Amino acid sequence: MGMEYRLRFAYPDEGSLEASLRLFPLVRGPVSSGGFFELRSTDPPGEMPDATMKIEPCGAYYCDNGGEGRQMLGLVIARLVTSFGPVVVEEWE
Repeated sequence: MGMEYRLRFAYPDEGSLEASLRLFPLVRGPVSSGGFFELRSTDPPGEMPDATMKIEPCGAYYCDNGGEGRQMLGLVIARLVTSFGPVVVEEWE
């Protein structure tokens, strides 16, 4: 298991958040129902993604699985701030 974070921010609806995340070239998904995304620096089949992200009612859950996951977190936060305003980052316990 990697480092887990809760990203708290306001967004108008799940569709607008998904649309914003899809503009990221590193995002693959949603890979299942329920707003679950994979973030990959490369696309080797069958390997663990650098990070995963799931949309939640008050923002999103983010898991840094290693590799480029920590750097991607910064990029995701920047995208969210640009699209939706302030983001609070908390470690998930």
